Amino acid sequence: MAASIHLARAGLQVLYIEADPQVNDPIAESLDWSAPGLLNVLGPSMDHLIHEGISTYKRHVVLKLRGGAEQDYIPGDWLANPPFNVELRTIHVDRTRLNHALREVFTVAGVHLLRDKAIDLKRDGNRIISVKTEGGVEIQSRWFIDASGSGASLFPRLFGLPVFDFRF
Repeated sequence: MAASIHLARAGLQVLYIEADPQVNDPIAESLDWSAPGLLNVLGPSMDHLIHEGISTYKRHVVLKLRGGAEQDYIPGDWLANPPFNVELRTIHVDRTRLNHALREVFTVAGVHLLRDKAIDLKRDGNRIISVKTEGGVEIQSRWFIDASGSGASLFPRLFGLPVFDFRF
């Protein structure tokens, strides 16, 4: 969604293809320290998200020790000061409500939403010519971005590209 908003604000015509969000949206999620800055740039400020109960700040981390044990750790203010300058504050969000707020932002930005699922593509060598959806729609464009995640990524599967999972 973030890429769609940025591209539309840059003046490009953007079509965002999304499968049924009721099936795919997680219940809640913790986002890292960079999320508040990104969300402020996109539109729903952290103050708005907190006021609406969509997110809360989470001010601790869980340390996973070598022996397998876990320990909660609340970092002191000293870690945010030089020479460390580390921001360990994360946010916890209701992902369904956050996605709804972001859909409102990208609608205002001019992003078009297609509720469907990309299932195949036509290509000329390494160049993608069109993407076909489960609903039978064929979309032609000079550019395509596959941001569906490693588990459902169409482009890496069809091009035989390696997939890297960055989850911890």
